[in-house]
Amino acid sequence: RQGIFARAPIPDLLLLDVNLPDGTGIDVLESMINQPHKITTVMLTASTNPEIRQRCDELHVNDYMTKPVDEAKFMRIVRDHKRLMIHSTPMLAHA
Repeated sequence: RQGIFARAPIPDLLLLDVNLPDGTGIDVLESMINQPHKITTVMLTASTNPEIRQRCDELHVNDYMTKPVDEAKFMRIVRDHKRLMIHSTPMLAHA
């Protein structure tokens, strides 16, 4: 799995579920903790466990959404991220 991540393009936005087939979204974030790239991360969960929320905060998750997902909130997060990306990228800001 690490080889796949090593060759994959770096995403602008990472959408993770806490529960994944081979682990957790938290495991994915912990495996990326030493990466030099800052990726906006949105964590999804059906859990109300405050320890999960606390760990996400420690891992600097940008947004945390509980299921069922509020579509309007999710779209706002994506739009806000896109706006930030455009304004922080000189080539895109002047396009």
